[in-house]
Amino acid sequence: MYENKTEVYFRGERPELQRHFPDTRGPVLDIGCGSGGFGAYLKQRFGPETEVWGVEPEAAPAERAAGHLNHVLCMPAEQAVSQLPDGHFDVIVFNDSLEHMVDPGTVLRMMSAKLRPGGRVFACIPNVRYYRVLYDLFVCKDWVYQDEGVLDHTHLRFFTRAGVSRLFNESGYEVREMQGVRCVLKRHRKRLKWLQRLSFGLFADIAFMQYICVATIRTDESRAEEPV
Repeated sequence: MYENKTEVYFRGERPELQRHFPDTRGPVLDIGCGSGGFGAYLKQRFGPETEVWGVEPEAAPAERAAGHLNHVLCMPAEQAVSQLPDGHFDVIVFNDSLEHMVDPGTVLRMMSAKLRPGGRVFACIPNVRYYRVLYDLFVCKDWVYQDEGVLDHTHLRFFTRAGVSRLFNESGYEVREMQGVRCVLKRHRKRLKWLQRLSFGLFADIAFMQYICVATIRTDESRAEEPV
């Protein structure tokens, strides 16, 4: 499925996500770490002593990641669970990886045991209500898979903002923060602004290609409210 992906696809420094990452110097687990670019950034930001683990099912990028991270497991996340220490990580990262999984909810529930008390999940997930996707669907009357982006042909699941919140809530987490990233192109922002006014904000979410979600394990049975 990933044979035609280039090295750039797996590099994953993700500068648009870096400023949103929680301020922590504790151990980090990067699920779908690719070539280890994001983990390498964390070591640069917090210091080379920062402990970063990675899980990457593709052999070539996993081998490259091993040169940057402390530990790399080359296997799917579901299989890696038994080889990861319980209660060890301050943050578990899912940067554009949950949408590649058959059952992301099960993976989130399994990984909750690997978090320290008060630990967080940091996830970036594509938004299927992004304006370009809606334009192709409703104007061009088509849904075309691509080599990258929201409609990447390797994606198995598709999410809206509400769907991201539901995924985490149903998996036993409380969403602490939801932030849209990779906003609509500047030349379209004026049109979108008027659309939002006319629709009383109904289409505010179509401006963002992705959503960042920060969540913690829910400690009671009450369902968390979606953040504004």
